[in-house]
Amino acid sequence: MKKTIVSGVVVSVMAMSMGSAMASSMSSELSVKGKMAIPSCEVSLTNNGVYNLGKIASGAIDPTKTKLLKEINGEVTVMCEADTFLNFSAVDNREGTASSIGNTHFGLGNVNGAGKLGFYKMKFFGATVDRVAAAVYSENKGSASIEATNGVYVEKGKVTGWATREDAQASGKFFQAYLAVEPVLASLQDMGGTPAEGTKLDGSATLSFSYAL
Repeated sequence: MKKTIVSGVVVSVMAMSMGSAMASSMSSELSVKGKMAIPSCEVSLTNNGVYNLGKIASGAIDPTKTKLLKEINGEVTVMCEADTFLNFSAVDNREGTASSIGNTHFGLGNVNGAGKLGFYKMKFFGATVDRVAAAVYSENKGSASIEATNGVYVEKGKVTGWATREDAQASGKFFQAYLAVEPVLASLQDMGGTPAEGTKLDGSATLSFSYAL
């Protein structure tokens, strides 16, 4: 199972102004200078984002039922040069191949023509910001508010990110969280028959990270 990480940028510029009160007999000038810049962030994922399920015996495939495989845990780490908010969205690069339809179900590829190998879910939890425990959130894009929680399943079409316990986006320079993959093997029926020797589970998702001043 493979994942590809792609970073994106959202820029928010804040303007600051400062006024001064002056006595009638004297005056002074105060200059406030600065430079606005896009914070540069570096994203990394355990094992370069590859979740390897190893070899799966054909005997593990049930004729009519799905089979939950062993969960694989990984960690997302993001380091930024300046304080920023951080979130990401996910796109299923194997859209339409999940054996069960759902916003949290990402496909594992096709087999035997139109047969489907299964699906996987991504669980985002255990977040920290600047090494302090934080919360996470998952909301529709453009939502005016967020609801913080300890963990969420990544959903297609939603934005997922780091939050405070006060239901606000968390700001910081160093972000970490666990990103676990929960793979589910399809039934022999959904696969359209026994897969050939050497058939590979081929899940792939793109996580696009957005960060702002």
